[in-house]
Amino acid sequence: MPAWPTWPSRPSWSWAGASGRALLDALTDPTAVLDAQGRVVAVNQAWARSAAGDLAGPALAEAGHSYPAACRAAAAAGYDGLEPAAGGLAAVLGGEMSLFRCRYLAPGGGPYELTASPLAEGDGAVVAHRPPAGPV
Repeated sequence: MPAWPTWPSRPSWSWAGASGRALLDALTDPTAVLDAQGRVVAVNQAWARSAAGDLAGPALAEAGHSYPAACRAAAAAGYDGLEPAAGGLAAVLGGEMSLFRCRYLAPGGGPYELTASPLAEGDGAVVAHRPPAGPV
């Protein structure tokens, strides 16, 4: 029986590398990677399309910008239910929560669900937006 390959505990590629980009772009929901300070370091194609059509509000956060600040700005602009997002993201980034989820309504648009989960070893988080699975 062949031996299973051994993998490093952490990927050796960065989000800017081809493998990281391909993995991120394979996700169908608008998804972003945040660094440990909550700055956007990478987004997938679905996120970029969402931002272009202003479908998910905080998806307008661009690489290098604070995603919690973008959530606060979107909540102030009328994205109902997004108010707790900045605090939830801080809790995920701070290691206090392993998953944060909130549902919100985009002005003139449908409902969405924001989820955030931490990357390994406190290196940041992954954030995704999707239509909610159940009733809003």
